Amino acid sequence: MSGIELAPDRRHAFVAFYPNSSLEEVDLATVAERRFAAGGSPALDPLGIRLAFVSLAKRADIVYRTAVVILNLRTGRRRLIPFGRKAVWGTPPEVLLNWSPEQQDVARRDSVPVDEQPALPVEPARDTVAAVDRDATPA
Repeated sequence: MSGIELAPDRRHAFVAFYPNSSLEEVDLATVAERRFAAGGSPALDPLGIRLAFVSLAKRADIVYRTAVVILNLRTGRRRLIPFGRKAVWGTPPEVLLNWSPEQQDVARRDSVPVDEQPALPVEPARDTVAAVDRDATPA
């Protein structure tokens, strides 16, 4: 396990597994797992409506981080915020994500210098952004 975020109902958790790059929702009562993305660094917004995570793609046994994904847990819609450059996914926690209290931005911390890491603006929780391909590969 490389990352975990507890859902507001305290009955589910979003768990990232390393090295297989799997992001799963786990029912804590039954321990049933549901894989829903290749990803890591899950972060739930303060209202528990949206989950931010890093999308990962594997190419020739190398895992790359491709984007930050904002998943609306109510609608299933995803918004993709691509990384500006191709980067290898290292040993977790390679990238840390967290939401602003106002839920308008996601802060990211990785190996890029802090002054080059602006907050990622996101849509309000009522967004209806079109779904994106979760298995996108790096350029």
